[in-house]
Amino acid sequence: MKFLSTIFIFLAYSSGFSQNYITEAKRLLNQGEISRAKEILVKGKGENDHVQAELLLGDIASFKKDWDVAIDHYQKLVKNDPSNAGYNFRLGGALGFKALNVSKFSALVLIPDVKKHLEEAAELDKKHRKSRRALVELYMQLPGILGGSEAKSLGYAKELEKINSLEGFLAQAYIQKEKGNKEEALRYYRLAIDQVKQPFSDPERNNLNYEIGKISAENNLNLSKGLRFLEAYLQNYNYLDIHSPEWVHLRKAQVFAHLKNKNQAVNSIDKALALNRNFKEAKQEKNRILKL
Repeated sequence: MKFLSTIFIFLAYSSGFSQNYITEAKRLLNQGEISRAKEILVKGKGENDHVQAELLLGDIASFKKDWDVAIDHYQKLVKNDPSNAGYNFRLGGALGFKALNVSKFSALVLIPDVKKHLEEAAELDKKHRKSRRALVELYMQLPGILGGSEAKSLGYAKELEKINSLEGFLAQAYIQKEKGNKEEALRYYRLAIDQVKQPFSDPERNNLNYEIGKISAENNLNLSKGLRFLEAYLQNYNYLDIHSPEWVHLRKAQVFAHLKNKNQAVNSIDKALALNRNFKEAKQEKNRILKL
């Protein structure tokens, strides 16, 4: 399962002090000072029990891929406000990511709650894009015995097309790719890349910059645009993003390889390995590039 990054739903401040510490924490988060922001939020929440702090702490835990901690924060939010689509989406997503990192037996126990909260988010908000993207992927990946359903996946993809055609195209491409229909998937990928003109500046949509760049790199499509979107992702990288910078450098290396620019490709893959020397996919990609 692949789940895209969470969406912020901002709440009213409960007091002047709360506003001060929440505002300061958000400022630090936007500057990439995650640990310092967490310290302020933990202290402030202890004194005020502010729901916005719970939300931000959950998002920080998600950024750090500490899924148990993220789940704990999101469960409290859902318990306090069960009709909030954003909270349900976050909880379903965190549970889904945890399912990817535990034993198959443990994952089976988590799947019903993953579906429950993602479907609740989609039902509560008829225009909630991210829950529908997640459900498209979930229902395509689950075996039938666990509730997997191509029909349900297609249904959510069609709903997405009505809400946002770009993400509808991406969802349809995903379905066709999973079915092994490479040419049909490529057709939808082309529609998606042709439609989007400029990188996204909204932090909540930065993940789409990476996705467009990845599609370009993997399918040799509109390479100059792919590079632009990958650069935009790096420039706007923030604590809401799922894909770490080393993956961006790997995708850039793939683009440069398509462009027959071996030196730039090696330089990009070396940047990926400098960030994560145990990056298996980057090592494999470097071996491939060196043989060009």
